[in-house]
Amino acid sequence: MTTHGPEQALPTRPSRPGEGRAWLAHQQSEGGLAPRIAQVSLPDHLEPGAVAVALADALAGRAELTRLYRFDEECGLLVGPGRGRPDLRLRWAASVDGIGPVIDTCAAAPWDLSRQPPLRVVLVLAPGAARLALIRHPVADDLPDSATLLAELVPGAPPALAGETGPGDDITRLILAEFRSALEAPQMTADCDFFDMGGHSLTATRIIGRLAATHGIELRLNDLFLHPTAAVLAPLARRTVTGLEAAPDRSAAPADRAPLSLAQASLWKIYEALGFGPIFNIPFVLRFLDPVDETVFATAFRDVMERHPALRSRFADSPDGLLQEAVPMAELDRMGWFMPSDDVEDPAPVLAAEAAHDFDLARELPVRLRFVRTGEGQLLSFLFHHIVLDEWSVNLMMDELARAYAARAAGRPPLWAAPAAPFHAFARRQAARGPDPRALSYWLDALRDAPPPRP
Repeated sequence: MTTHGPEQALPTRPSRPGEGRAWLAHQQSEGGLAPRIAQVSLPDHLEPGAVAVALADALAGRAELTRLYRFDEECGLLVGPGRGRPDLRLRWAASVDGIGPVIDTCAAAPWDLSRQPPLRVVLVLAPGAARLALIRHPVADDLPDSATLLAELVPGAPPALAGETGPGDDITRLILAEFRSALEAPQMTADCDFFDMGGHSLTATRIIGRLAATHGIELRLNDLFLHPTAAVLAPLARRTVTGLEAAPDRSAAPADRAPLSLAQASLWKIYEALGFGPIFNIPFVLRFLDPVDETVFATAFRDVMERHPALRSRFADSPDGLLQEAVPMAELDRMGWFMPSDDVEDPAPVLAAEAAHDFDLARELPVRLRFVRTGEGQLLSFLFHHIVLDEWSVNLMMDELARAYAARAAGRPPLWAAPAAPFHAFARRQAARGPDPRALSYWLDALRDAPPPRP
């Protein structure tokens, strides 16, 4: 075996942006990210045992192929030397047809990147056949492509399958075509990082809009930020029904009224007990790296509010108790929820004042958008009241806003894959049913011995 000499040692280094995004996505994905698999059949003149020894020597001399990931004391992701041993697996199959399932099983095994290198090498032997597979984790997209590695490791071996395979290969091809077109990068491959090739947030929104409108491929903007290669992004895509329909026009619809949901009712009790005020404000600030057309942005958010009437609700007392009522679209533009840019030297006081805004929910919408322009570019104060939105739902809303902006920037209304589930209808059903007796019984039992509340 080759000894890992000092000249071959991998110095510890910070992770590159693509590695960091892939590592984070791997941790957040159930079961981890899907790897890419490339395979070659071993020619008859190659003795598998000799191939295994040669592979171990060759891989041990390539420190990047055995690297591991860990955090430093400041929570930075570091890449460092592994144990000098490649992840080389020798397996047997009962027949040639059984080789593929054996490789798939190895690819599906959990991946701990702090203990296992990002490349698995599997040599599968079957009666009359042998196949070598490279199973590459997306965090190792910076390595030479698998076909090049296989050609180096087993010169002259014919490919068992054409190129690398993985989930969603048709979708990968369509995503890659849109990447190439938007970035004017015909040389881009499925393993190239979208952002390293010059992509940015506005380009990303246009691509997501085109994929949905042209190909019926639904992706979230956050997915692209966390999975910036076509190969890694494809498994997260969802095929939508063909013939996508524009959102229905609700501008002439009557006011949509509903009681509060159980969660809203609980929140309102606390809100009222604390004297209302900004206690349930959810403020965000967005800094745009590229100029944003504020009129297009406002139109796109208006599309989102048309799709989700709960975002344009007012709350008022009635003989039947507190009700939420959707503001008709025809009245929306008189509600003062959008403010275009002011030029300011110091945006901090403006943003702080917006974050502390005291909503009058009987007269105002529970959302405020205010642009600010400084010498460094555009900022947006994005303020919501918790009565209509939580932080988890913000991600879903931002995905839809990205789609609507991309469509409006292209001069057309957004296309939605399916109608949104109306929250007010949910609130009416929940109020009619009342609390779930099983849940109520559980919590009464769980809190039976809890100490009494303090004043």
